[in-house]
Formats: sequence, C-alpha cells, structure tokens
Amino acid sequence: MPIPLDNFDSRDIQIKPVLEFRSRYERRIDADFQPDRGDNRSNLLLRGRVGLQLSKDGLTGRVV
Repeated sequence: MPIPLDNFDSRDIQIKPVLEFRSRYERRIDADFQPDRGDNRSNLLLRGRVGLQLSKDGLTGRVV
C-alpha cells in the first residue's frame, strides 16, 4: 500500500511570508444605548499577524 507522500517533492510548493497589520477605530457615546449612562469613549484597536502562504498547482493556502 503506497503512502501518498512517497512522491512528494517540496520544491513543487511555493512559500511566501505574510505580514499583515490591521487597525480599527471605534467611537462610543453611551453604554448600551442608555442616555443616563454615557461613557463617551473612543478606542483605536491594532492587530498584527505573521504567517506563510503556500501554493501548488493553482491551489493556495494560508497559515497565520
């Protein structure tokens, strides 16, 4: 019984590094839409991710 990875050649796969940054600004005037509990706050949220993009024969996958 052959194992599917017997004929695997790692040179067939193209690997590219991925570096992604995202930011989001949120503004909130009152907590839970209740006018008597105003909190008047704003947030700047940042996120960074590092990963790899793999492709072979027209198929592409990303690991982050």
